[in-house]
Amino acid sequence: MNGIQIQIIGAVGSGKTRVAQEIVDILREKGLAVKWDVSPDYKSEIDTRMDGNNRLQALESISNKSTIIVKEIQAHKDFNAALNYRVQGYINKEE
Repeated sequence: MNGIQIQIIGAVGSGKTRVAQEIVDILREKGLAVKWDVSPDYKSEIDTRMDGNNRLQALESISNKSTIIVKEIQAHKDFNAALNYRVQGYINKEE
């Protein structure tokens, strides 16, 4: 993959989609080409977006319950192998 991939990981209802919308909008405002690969819960980017007061209320709710952690990961030749190595400690292993 040639480019930068941003993944937003969190529990159901944690505000992932709202944070994604903010990131996408800010990067586009800065002139960057951004493709928003929305979650399967939505049909398209248009279906995913919130406007006005709903968007502001959603962001206020997120700020009260979620801490956002930003971490850089350098991908080597095999991006998936590098990603799997980094997240293996977060996956519950069945014993």
